Order: sequence, then C-alpha cells, then structure tokens
Amino acid sequence: MNLLERETVITFNEQEQFAEVFTYNPRMKRELAALAISRPDETKKIKTNGVGGETYTVPKKWVKIRANRILTHEQRQELQERARALRGNQILAKQAR
Repeated sequence: MNLLERETVITFNEQEQFAEVFTYNPRMKRELAALAISRPDETKKIKTNGVGGETYTVPKKWVKIRANRILTHEQRQELQERARALRGNQILAKQAR
C-alpha cells in the first residue's frame, strides 16, 4: 500500500457525542491504542479492516482544527535565539554532571 492510499478519515454528526476515526497512520494508531487503554470510557477500538486500517471512537470534542501561529520575522528570530540559549544551557548542564 503506497502513502497516497494510507488515509485517515474522521466522521461525526451533530447528534452524537463521539466521532469515528479510521486510519492507516502508524503513529495515530499507536496513540489511539494507548488512549483506548488509559481512557477506555472515552476511546474504543471498534474494528480493523484486515489490511492495516483501524477504526476508533473518540469524544467529538477532541476533534480540532488548529492553524499554526503566524510569526513575524522578528518573532521567529527571537524564538530561534531562545532555543539556541536553551540548548546551550542543556549542554552546559550535561557537562557539569
């Protein structure tokens, strides 16, 4: 199965509280499987299609669309500088051990 055929489909309606998530994505399947164990009242595996796809139910309120922040050039530079400083501090801390 090629990457184009490995789809994820999220289906829900206005009446029910749960959404169905069908996926071939390995990372998402692992995350959903872990949620089914840690939060069995909210997440359930309902079927496997036999060729790698799995379907789970999750609370509809967990389904979100989030866009990334739009940063100015200055904001991006500031965040990069902070990350460099943090990495430098982590390296110094490891060397001090």
